[in-house]
Amino acid sequence: MGVDYRDQVLSYIRARGPVLPMHIAKEMHTNILMASAMLSEMSSKGTVKISFLKVGGSPLYYAPGQEGMLLSFAQNLNEKDRRTLELVQTAKVVRDGDQDALTRVSLRNLKDFAHPLNVTHEGVTEIFWKWYGLNDTEASAYIKASLTAPLQTIPPGPEMAVPVQQVQPTPAIVQSMPVHVQQSAPVRVQRPRVAREKPRVEQTMARPIPPTPAQLPASPVQQTVLEDPALSDVFFKELQSFCAKSNIKILEHTMVKKRQDYDLVLEIPSPVGALVYYTKARNKQKLNDADLSAAFVQGQIKKLPAMLLAPGELSKKGVELLAKDLRGMTFTRLR
Repeated sequence: MGVDYRDQVLSYIRARGPVLPMHIAKEMHTNILMASAMLSEMSSKGTVKISFLKVGGSPLYYAPGQEGMLLSFAQNLNEKDRRTLELVQTAKVVRDGDQDALTRVSLRNLKDFAHPLNVTHEGVTEIFWKWYGLNDTEASAYIKASLTAPLQTIPPGPEMAVPVQQVQPTPAIVQSMPVHVQQSAPVRVQRPRVAREKPRVEQTMARPIPPTPAQLPASPVQQTVLEDPALSDVFFKELQSFCAKSNIKILEHTMVKKRQDYDLVLEIPSPVGALVYYTKARNKQKLNDADLSAAFVQGQIKKLPAMLLAPGELSKKGVELLAKDLRGMTFTRLR
């Protein structure tokens, strides 16, 4: 490879488009670890870019100017993010405050396609999201249209002036009231009695106010929020059953995609003691070298040996990769 490996890798990416470390490993006749190290070094210098979108748990590496090619990998997004992607692609500019909570979270996950803009209007700062291919001038036009549109819907102003005119007669009534008060002023004996009764009323009113324990129902509500969605997932139940039969402990679990994809940290018994593995569990019948590579890289990031766990079987390329380049990694079938 020599010193020119960067040029060779960059030339390959420019010709092929966004790649995974396994593609570079194959092109450069090296292993996944070395390919990942090369891409990491090139990305730190800005020669290549890293996507936020992940394919099988691994980001894509692409050359500057190839951002649009990431759209061909949009099927790897979850369903909600795909719908949000279509929203931004169609609208070009989206106002953060107009979206529901889930969409706002989704917008923050689409960093490859939706770019945030902080816009200050009449002293108020708002967040807008623009489509990645939109320049600032075009985005500004969309934002101005969004900010001025609500102003056209406030013509019911003349109707508001009518009740204001009706309020004006009230001062005349207020002026007559003090006259009656002054007439009743001589009856000073009644004032202390009223003054005594008022604080008593305030004290009685102060007693029911303390029921701050009315906030206690919030605690049981929090217990329902803590329910783990994985516990009702059929695939996760299968993983739990497999681990229980094999005396394997699930130390950590993260649902990547319901019924399809989980990140696990397992404690596996062995003759030399318990071993901790990073495990990628995928509900697939056919697994390829990309699935293996992604799991292996994640294991390296977590500094744990890696395992791929699935009900299906490995492809021929996957078997070859596991035997030659991914030493120390394990593939285990669920069924």
